[in-house]
Amino acid sequence: MESESSFFSTKEDVEESMEKDAFLGIGEIQEETFRSGGKGGQNVNKVETGVRLRAKIEDPLLLIRLRERFPGSVTDAGELLIECTSERSQHQNKRIAYERLNDRLVAAGQEREERIPTKPKRSAKEARLKSKRRTAEKKELRKSIREW
Repeated sequence: MESESSFFSTKEDVEESMEKDAFLGIGEIQEETFRSGGKGGQNVNKVETGVRLRAKIEDPLLLIRLRERFPGSVTDAGELLIECTSERSQHQNKRIAYERLNDRLVAAGQEREERIPTKPKRSAKEARLKSKRRTAEKKELRKSIREW
């Protein structure tokens, strides 16, 4: 079951939820459709089922955070691109794209926890070395025997 806050089926649903914190700082959201590859057979070649969202990011801090977190999804013009081609129907792809938009905006709004560097345990090191030895032995057996 999905919560209402993360489910958007249309542009209007997103605009209604613009009052929420996740959507503060974004401007106009443009929808584009295109023919997508993947599942669908002949349908894929005839129907524009792929959906691409372009959300204009107006808040500079949000833009910086999105560029850090999702560098390949933010354009030089300050737009967040979300693309979905995973389903056969345009409606489902649109819903998934809006959910991804919501998830990325929420993730960019949250502070990342600082990672505490740790060392691998002795058992993990031993298992890695054992695996490497096994692979080396396997490859050694593949070599032809040369007698001089």
